[in-house]
Amino acid sequence: MANHTSVRYIISPDGKTITEQVEGVKGNQCEMITNPIEEALGNLINKAYTTDFYDTEDRFERLNEEDWIGTCTTWGCNLSNN
Repeated sequence: MANHTSVRYIISPDGKTITEQVEGVKGNQCEMITNPIEEALGNLINKAYTTDFYDTEDRFERLNEEDWIGTCTTWGCNLSNN
C-alpha cells in the first residue's frame, strides 16, 4: 500500500496567517515539499515541527553513535575501525 501524503493550508479570516500542516512524511521530507510554497508566500514568522519531523531512523543511529562517542570521550576508549 502506498503512503498518502497531504498538505493542508488553513488561512485565517483576515488572510494574515496561513497555517501549514503536512501529513504522511517523516524527517525533513516535509520541508522539501513545502519550501517552494513558503518562499512564494513571503515572510515566514514561525515554524513548529511535529514529532514526525524528528522521527527518522538516521536520527536514532546518530543518537546511538553520539552516545558511544560521549561515553568514549569520558572513559577514553577507542572507536576507530583499526
